[in-house]
Amino acid sequence: MSVASVGLTEEECYLIAMIQDDSGIDLAEFLWEDSTADNKEGLFRAWGFQIPWWRKQKRLFIDSCARAIGKTQSIILRAWAFPIQFPGFEMVVTAPELVHLNPLTARIEDRIKQTRLTRELLPGGVGKGFTHRPFQVNFLNGCKILGR
Repeated sequence: MSVASVGLTEEECYLIAMIQDDSGIDLAEFLWEDSTADNKEGLFRAWGFQIPWWRKQKRLFIDSCARAIGKTQSIILRAWAFPIQFPGFEMVVTAPELVHLNPLTARIEDRIKQTRLTRELLPGGVGKGFTHRPFQVNFLNGCKILGR
């Protein structure tokens, strides 16, 4: 069954297309605010060379490039989009040492909390789905992000 056959508006079809983008770039450019952005709206925009890199890869993502190309940003983007795109699945974020993993998981946690869509996927109550040592995020849709 195609999406158009269920009577969705054009705007709803665009939203579904953004959610189905495995890279998460469309969702991030739609929802993320970026105070350092070059545009007057203050919205996140991926660098032109990042888009083909982030979209080519499928389910397994290994980012092993230099610092200046946005490797950390791509990991944060994929972790943020993961619970929206893959309900019920687990994602593991790894790093060579804990001193590398802690700043990365802290930025992932900040991004999840900053955006209403992902904040709404967190369970309420103390901790709101986050545990530290080891890092883990539990979402209402059964998705988990693990830091190891």
